[in-house]
Amino acid sequence: MGRSESKGVTCPSRTGAQGVINQPEVGMLHRSGLALLVCSLAVFHTAQAQTALTVGPVVGLNFSTFGGKDAEGVNSRTGFLVGGYAAFQLSPRFVLEPALLFTQKGGGVDFDGGQGTIKLTYVQVPLLGRLRFPSGGFAPNLVFGPALGFRTGCTASGNQGPVEVSVDCDEADVNLSSTDFSLILGAGLEVGRLLFSVRYDYGLTAVPGDSSGNVFNRVWSLIAQYGFRLK
Repeated sequence: MGRSESKGVTCPSRTGAQGVINQPEVGMLHRSGLALLVCSLAVFHTAQAQTALTVGPVVGLNFSTFGGKDAEGVNSRTGFLVGGYAAFQLSPRFVLEPALLFTQKGGGVDFDGGQGTIKLTYVQVPLLGRLRFPSGGFAPNLVFGPALGFRTGCTASGNQGPVEVSVDCDEADVNLSSTDFSLILGAGLEVGRLLFSVRYDYGLTAVPGDSSGNVFNRVWSLIAQYGFRLK
């Protein structure tokens, strides 16, 4: 994708990604993600006068784990996400949808003689496009776009035999990335003011913050939204 302009706002192109992203590229991904979010919000501001606007709550269930070549002996954990969204309908078939979410990620880990769980929490800012296919009172759709998460917490727990421990990652001096840049792809169905979707959140930022492991967040989400039409 090249560079596009909207009333004086110049948008950088989205960084492509195939497979695993090398750690030196993470800083560039963060800058690119922030630039995309800021640029898109500026475009929204110029387009508000001529687009339909819907806002509402978002709730969902996460099934998260870890991926990457160093993610061995991992399994999934269940979490949730909650937040709000705004939908700018630019045409009958296309909607731009930024959101602000609190979301839980992480996964289970098997080790010699025991099992553990790493619970990660983020404040996430997705910037999604929704391609709609209206049909009567329903509208199937495809969802896609980048998201940038800011880690707000981490807890590591585990057991080995009868012994169970739980520690805060920061207190244990575990070096983890403070952000999580990802790509989201999914499909959904609009029914009146309700929107249901299934999404896959593919992390591109390695979870370890010191390049010590090629491990990334991977999350399946079941999401429900309710919209209030403002204009």
